Amino acid sequence: MSQPPNVWGTTPEIIEDLAAFISLRRRANDAHAMKQAGQISKMNEEIHAMRQHVRDDRREVAKSLFNDEQVITHALADEKQLQLACKGLDVRTAAIKLNEDVFVRHKWLNYLRHQRMARERRLEAANTQLQATSLHEQSTFQQADDKSLRILMTKLDKMVMKRNTASFIQGHYREALEKLNKASLTLSKDLDYIERAVKLSKFEALDLREIYQAAKQGQEIARAKRLELEQNVFLAKQHRDKIISETRQQAKQAAEMPEFAAVRTPVELGQGGKERNTKVFTDKPSHQLDKLSPVIKIITTVTNTGLAEEIPKAFNRQVTNRESLETQSSEVTEKLGEQKRILKKVQAGLEFAQFNQKETARILQAEIEAAKEEINNNTQRLQTRRSSDTRQVEYVVNFNDALDGMLAKITGPGLVEVEDVTKLSMTEKLELIRKAAEELKQAQHENECEIEAEFRLDTLLKKVTDSGAQRITIIEDEGYNFSDNFIIDDNLNEQYVTRDEIKKPLNNAKNKGTKKH
Repeated sequence: MSQPPNVWGTTPEIIEDLAAFISLRRRANDAHAMKQAGQISKMNEEIHAMRQHVRDDRREVAKSLFNDEQVITHALADEKQLQLACKGLDVRTAAIKLNEDVFVRHKWLNYLRHQRMARERRLEAANTQLQATSLHEQSTFQQADDKSLRILMTKLDKMVMKRNTASFIQGHYREALEKLNKASLTLSKDLDYIERAVKLSKFEALDLREIYQAAKQGQEIARAKRLELEQNVFLAKQHRDKIISETRQQAKQAAEMPEFAAVRTPVELGQGGKERNTKVFTDKPSHQLDKLSPVIKIITTVTNTGLAEEIPKAFNRQVTNRESLETQSSEVTEKLGEQKRILKKVQAGLEFAQFNQKETARILQAEIEAAKEEINNNTQRLQTRRSSDTRQVEYVVNFNDALDGMLAKITGPGLVEVEDVTKLSMTEKLELIRKAAEELKQAQHENECEIEAEFRLDTLLKKVTDSGAQRITIIEDEGYNFSDNFIIDDNLNEQYVTRDEIKKPLNNAKNKGTKKH
């Protein structure tokens, strides 16, 4: 297989060419990199300079803002007297503003005093109710059922009356609160609108007064100028008519007189004997002055001068008047600019006062919301306390009934039988309980030997009944006819006492009392 010529001989040359090309590209890349590095360094310097410039500008802005903040802080932290003086309030309003804290403290003290008086009244009512309850409990002229029924009816009437009163007060309070909320939503806006309208009306009244005075003065000046102009026009018309009539007379006289004379010049004589007629005016200087006199009179009339030599002076006076008018115009412009700046300051003060009023209204609204929430919490707390007091009273009544039932069931050899336990006082009940406890301790001491035998018997019974959980019936015939089922070693069944069991001794005692009567 034949190979192309110079294939193996050209490979090293190709490698050298590639190496030279690579070195050239490397140099070009290095030069480009150096150039880019120079540009990057220049851009970094420019960026650094721009950042420094921005930093300086920010420092200046921060300095100016800090100064403004200092000014605002100083204005806001100023004394209250100076703030009120800047607002321009009258003496009564300023005194009210200065004594706001005192008035708020006075209102708070009045609120505390009324709360204390209300609590004292509630305490007196509770004491009266407690005395009435104790008297009703200690009275013996009514039966227990009638007495409890009367007490319950009295409590029910009082609760109904309290509920009706509370609902009535709550309804009126809600209506008043809704009205206040609706009024509070638009009160600040209405006050701001009224104050703004009053201030605008004041400024408008001042402007209208100034406009009226300026218009009145302008009217007088215009009237004087109009009269003067009419007089000048009338005089100028008369003077013009006079000048026209005199000019007509002069023209008529000039028409009747010879107007020119023939004069032969040497040039005309040398032109073939031809003669030329020319008009030669023989006006004298007096006639020329007569022609200029109407113009001079018009100028003197316009400049308000009597002689021609006074015309430059009148012109200078007009120039002086024009300069004085320009000076007055500049002064008036400066005064208007000063008034504009003053009005801008007044506007800033009004905006600041409006902001303060809005903040005050917002604070008052927040206080009203807080007071509303506090009233709702107090109402809920009172309702909870009232329900807890009612439950406690019910617990006391139930405990008293249960205690009477248990005392009626207490019997023993050393105890005296009581027909009606409800007629006993609390001291007698406690004495009866103490005696029953002593009898119980004595019986326990006497039956210490029997406890061991009962324990053995219970153990045997337990062994017998554990597998089936059987029940036994215990029948007691000691004054009562009732039976119940118990599971052996069932503490719940052994210690449970039903309400019927509590009421049975009372019913038996009542039945015995009725039988005796």
